[in-house]
Formats: sequence, structure tokens, C-alpha cells
Amino acid sequence: MRIINIIGLSVFLELYKKYDSILALCIFCNGILFHSNHENIYLKLYDIIFNLISISILVFRHFQLLKYHFFLSMEIYFLNYYCFDVLQLYHRDISDFIHIFGVQYILSLGLLKILKKKLFYK
Repeated sequence: MRIINIIGLSVFLELYKKYDSILALCIFCNGILFHSNHENIYLKLYDIIFNLISISILVFRHFQLLKYHFFLSMEIYFLNYYCFDVLQLYHRDISDFIHIFGVQYILSLGLLKILKKKLFYK
């Protein structure tokens, strides 16, 4: 169980509560499911595919609003993957904090921007 990542998902729960966003709830639930069973490759693939499809749809529909959030979070995601999984430069906890602040938080800010402008349908 990766408790640091699970705590980081709470921002999506807050987006669900405040804006009644079904997408935020799905991201939260999928993240909880995967990060509490992080050794399960099928849950990992499901979580990655769900997030990629969701992000792709949002970026396609709202590119001007989300382009910086998308590119920055993807760069951080792949750099963190390469440095932790491939090069093994740092501890799992550091990788998890990078994932929270560099991926989850940045993408949640993009979703928040869309929800505030009421551009995303429930």
C-alpha cells in the first residue's frame, strides 16, 4: 500500500465534493484501488489507461486551458519513472512525493480550472 499517493488523491475527493464532478470521483476511486494494491499489474494498467483516456479527452476539448498542465505533468511523470524505476536514484517515498506534487496535483489544478469555468459536464 502506498499511503503517500493515497493521501495525495484526497484533492480529487475535494473536487468531487465541491463541484459534484463524477470524473474527479472516478479518478479518486481508481487511484485508491490501484495505490492500495500497487503490486497488481492489471490494476496499474487499468489506472494508467483510464487516466490517459480521461486526460486525452479533456486536453482535446480544452487544449488552450490545459496544455501547460498536461505537458508539465507528463514530463514529470516520465522523468520520475525513469529516475526511480530505471536508474533507481532515490527512495520510493521521494518518488511518491514527486508523483503527488508533479502529477496528481498539477492535473487536479487543470481539472479545477475546467470545473470553475463550468466547461465539463457531469
